[in-house]
Formats: sequence, structure tokens, C-alpha cells
Amino acid sequence: AWLIRTDAQGDTLWTRTYGGSHEDIGTSVQQTADGGFVMTGWTGFGFIEFVGTPLDADVWLIRTDAQGNGGWTRTYGGSAPDFGYSVQQTADGGFVIAGATRSYGAGSDDVWLIKTNSQGNIVPLSVSHQRPGLPDGFMLHPAYPNPFNPVSTIRYDLPRVSDVSLVVYDLLGRVVARLIDRQMEPGYHRAIWDGRDQGGREVPSGIYIARLVTPGYTKSIKMVLLK
Repeated sequence: AWLIRTDAQGDTLWTRTYGGSHEDIGTSVQQTADGGFVMTGWTGFGFIEFVGTPLDADVWLIRTDAQGNGGWTRTYGGSAPDFGYSVQQTADGGFVIAGATRSYGAGSDDVWLIKTNSQGNIVPLSVSHQRPGLPDGFMLHPAYPNPFNPVSTIRYDLPRVSDVSLVVYDLLGRVVARLIDRQMEPGYHRAIWDGRDQGGREVPSGIYIARLVTPGYTKSIKMVLLK
């Protein structure tokens, strides 16, 4: 994502880039009440070769100071691609994002409206406004296929908004890949591991452990990569 600040004549004052090794896009920016900026768009987690179809993407919220530095980023999404298209600061100092979701709703692309507080955390709904059909409890399901090559899917259930960590370890307890490390909405989710480490390098065949950690729930499953 590329943020460009100009003067009144359109001459560049500074530019900033944000993102990682996959496709990251900014679609909307607004100056905030304190003179900083807030930007939305989406951050991708890999694309099908030659097609450009996202394997997964999450809505992305970026908060900066007046020079485009500092601040924080937040992501929102589920097991399918989700996109942010417009952002506004609200009267309470929080933010509202309009976008599209394939993870939630009636299927295909649905409009998605996200309300956050000033730190980008989703404002919880009251119990009377919770969506029906949510899981009864936390659950990490067995990966499938397993053994696998080259991709396996890990499914997990969240009964409420939760901070989620889903990490793949080798048998020595070393971190191989961090699949999820953010706040997630309640629902039925899945993550995809493509047999690569944090640097995008293919890992050797062997046994790996996927561990899900949320407040009050921790579970690990075994995954076997065969090449």
C-alpha cells in the first residue's frame, strides 16, 4: 500500500509504503482529527499462480501520525477473502469501514460494515445483537488433508470475538509459521498452511504441530507433510 502526501499544488512532500511479501492494497484514506491519517484496503496471504485469485485476504486498517509513521495496523476477516473500500473517523474517535466479505453473510460477496474504537478494536455487540448460528464453544478441528502436500486446511470455531494465535511448530518447538495472530470475529473459520516457513521457504517433510491459543482455550494438532 502506498500513501503519498502532497502540497496544494500536488508536489510530493513525502511517501510511505506499508505491507509485506504478498499483495497489499490501500483503497481509502482520511485525515484524522489529530492531523494523522487512517487508511483501509486489504492485505493478502498468497495468490493462485497465473490467475491472481486471492487464496485469502483480510480487511486492513492502518493508523499513522502526520508524517505517515508510527501508529498501528489491524486486520479483520475470516476464512475467505475480505476487502475494505472506504474508511471514516467517527464522532467517538473510532473508525467505520465499508467493504465486502466472502467469509460471512449469505454467500459470494456481501457488504461488510465494521465499527471499531480508537485503537482499531472491533466494538462488541450486546448479547441481544449477536448473530444466530454461532459455535457453542471453542474448537480446533483436525487438519485436512493430513498427511498433505502441498496445502492443508485447519478449521477452528470461535463462539465470540477473540484474540487468536494459530502457530505451526516443528518437533523441537521452534516456530515455523504464524498463520493467525489477531482479533477474530465469532464463527467458523479456517486457515491454510502451504508448507512454507515465515520467510516463504518450503520446509522439509516431517511432523509439525499446529497450536491454537485463545483466552481460555488452547489445543494442538499434528500435521504430516509428505513430499
